[in-house]
Amino acid sequence: MRLNIAIDGPSGAGKSTIAHMLAEKLGIVYLDTGAMYRAAALKTLRAGIGADEADAVVSLLAQTDIDVAYENGVQKMLLDGQDVSEAIREHRISQIASDVSKIPQVRVAMVELQRAIAAKTDSVLDGRDIGTYVLPHAAHKFYLTADIAERARRRYNQLTQKGEKCDIEQIQRDIAARDHNDMNRAFAPLKKADDAIEIDSTHLSIDETAEKMLAWVTSAQKSGGGESAVQTPQNDKKKTVKKKKKKKDKGAGFFRTLFFYLIKAIVYLPRKLLYPAKIIHKKRLPKKSAHIVVSNHLCWKDIIHHVFTLPRRRSIVAKQELAKSRFIRAFRKTAGIIFIDRENPSLESVREILKTLKRGEPISIFPEGTRNKDSRELLEIKPGAGVFAVKTGAPIIPVMVYKRAKTFRKNYLYVGEPLDLSAYKGMRLTSELTEEITAKVRAAMLRTMEEMDDYVENKRWKRKNKKAVTSDETT
Repeated sequence: MRLNIAIDGPSGAGKSTIAHMLAEKLGIVYLDTGAMYRAAALKTLRAGIGADEADAVVSLLAQTDIDVAYENGVQKMLLDGQDVSEAIREHRISQIASDVSKIPQVRVAMVELQRAIAAKTDSVLDGRDIGTYVLPHAAHKFYLTADIAERARRRYNQLTQKGEKCDIEQIQRDIAARDHNDMNRAFAPLKKADDAIEIDSTHLSIDETAEKMLAWVTSAQKSGGGESAVQTPQNDKKKTVKKKKKKKDKGAGFFRTLFFYLIKAIVYLPRKLLYPAKIIHKKRLPKKSAHIVVSNHLCWKDIIHHVFTLPRRRSIVAKQELAKSRFIRAFRKTAGIIFIDRENPSLESVREILKTLKRGEPISIFPEGTRNKDSRELLEIKPGAGVFAVKTGAPIIPVMVYKRAKTFRKNYLYVGEPLDLSAYKGMRLTSELTEEITAKVRAAMLRTMEEMDDYVENKRWKRKNKKAVTSDETT
């Protein structure tokens, strides 16, 4: 078991400084979690995206590499491979970081990274929700606070020492605003964990505060109340294991694909007999490159057509609720199913979709987000498909299902003209632009639906006319 120490508290309480000192005294790693959110804030600032544009922020960060490195025991914050440890400490980044951290998908992604680091090394983590959300089972928890005037004074001294011009009264107002944001956000707000030790550092020096925490941790360890603080360094052996794991994953991917086509061959005749479907304009589907199929969703059997009727192995973007099914979970990797929360898609899901497309593989999305009882109308569609197309350059291809699948009844899958959204690539995805892209996707789906109706009606007319001619000839 790892020794994890959680230090929470409001802005300016000295968490980072104390956490760094405590980690150094114990000989373990210090993980500055606030720096991760600051790195995300810096990225949005550089991209010109406001923290209130949640969808745009999530889309941007899905393609951003935020990582932590350690050099002589000092944490380095890496943003897309660049060391931004100094840049993220600018005063203007602080408020943006608070706003960005309120976006649930951002917090979930950061927490996953923080937990992964804490799981493999003894560490001290500081933040605002470490003891309550990130590491609720941490061996030791502290809640560090101080008077707001004292916190403003400390922040002022810190900034002026760096040569920044600032107003202490404005700093105090900013700290008060951030306290309010952090304590009142809907997701994982700042609060003291029930089992945390509260320390008021208003009248304590940095050394006194650090010694107080160290004494508590040491005392708890001696009495058996904490985990061993032995840090295991990452050595060449671990790197070798990681490389072997990557090779194993590639091999597993090959066998999953092979297994999928084997299953597809086995169910070919049963599927064709039970749920026959004809693909119209099949050549419009690329044989090799990535593309995004958008389709109406009439019933659960639509997924059968996307998995087994359409050509190529494609990933299906499915609602998170389906993950509750043991059968679907078991078949997930073989069928390439990507679960996603329709209202609050996680960064992990978004990244998986983008990576799939960048590998040149196709995906299928039901942008209505739920089943539609009216086969001739479209519900309001979600913006995801259009955003993914813009980010990767993959074309949108509407594939409309004519009617609800019924046993032994022939159905049609009509493939529409590809929709190219490459003209939007590189543009800042504001709310207005996202709505415009989504409207184009919807228009393409409706246009395909009209073409499909015309095709089926024309086919029926020809069949009826042919029967009438045959009847006249017989007469």
